[in-house]
Amino acid sequence: MHDNRRIIREINKLGGLEKVENNFGLPKDMFDEALKYPRNLRFGHFVRFFFAPTCCFQLKFPLTNGIRWTFLAKRLLEIIFCNLFIL
Repeated sequence: MHDNRRIIREINKLGGLEKVENNFGLPKDMFDEALKYPRNLRFGHFVRFFFAPTCCFQLKFPLTNGIRWTFLAKRLLEIIFCNLFIL
């Protein structure tokens, strides 16, 4: 959430939201969401971060429209094989 905190610090440094001329290079909907920090964090964000941690947490991730079943099956088989190998 470093980006959200940076945006809020910059807005406070400029003297308030009404004096901000741009959206810091963000799309309008993402900028509006960033202004709600920390009230914009949901339990779903925590769950996604817990199961798929990234170097930099973001509110919106680039996602595909569906599940890649072959990729999922391959990872599942790798987990099963590794656990059997360890045993």
